[in-house]
Amino acid sequence: MRHLLVLVLLLSACSRYYSPAPPSRPAESTTPVTRPSTNTAKPTLKTERRTVYFSGNVQGVGFRNTTVRLSVGTGLAGTVRNLTDGRVELIVEGNPAEIDELVGRLREYFGASIGKVEQIASTPQGLSPGLRVIY
Repeated sequence: MRHLLVLVLLLSACSRYYSPAPPSRPAESTTPVTRPSTNTAKPTLKTERRTVYFSGNVQGVGFRNTTVRLSVGTGLAGTVRNLTDGRVELIVEGNPAEIDELVGRLREYFGASIGKVEQIASTPQGLSPGLRVIY
């Protein structure tokens, strides 16, 4: 019984601090309220399409999945697949700087496994966002 009395007293004391305050009306202000712009469209950037061929020890080492993983969050679109001649083909569209960064990160990640990189630019075709592996 004593514990119950202590609990009731404790709850009544706490409710004084945790009860919601009555709503108050803000004072009238003569300063105009500025709201942030609702235009969330990204500025139009130059889009480029490149077919990139990687040769060397690039098959059977996780190259395709690593390419997809490294491209997450870049805004790049395209496909990556193994070719029968031992190369990996990356078809990618997006900002040229982001494409260069992805190729650079792949070179850094795989190092000497990449023997040669060939890049061929062409007209963008508006691929759907994201990179995906073609098996």
